Amino acid sequence: MSGIAIKSKPADQVRADVPVHKVGKGETVRLNINIDKEERAQWKRAAIDLDTDVTTLVHEAVRKYLREHGKA
Repeated sequence: MSGIAIKSKPADQVRADVPVHKVGKGETVRLNINIDKEERAQWKRAAIDLDTDVTTLVHEAVRKYLREHGKA
């Protein structure tokens, strides 16, 4: 299992190419995770195939997971 490192950064301090405006409502914070390099590449390919970005892909996957498990 991949380790998770959680660090917050104000959205106005995030790189310009990070689509922070596409996620969530309210105050946006940055979430960093450590994953296997190949897994990250798979996520990037999936995002390209779906004409989206990795941030949106992960955000939607977590929302779906939470809905399915009665947490949202």
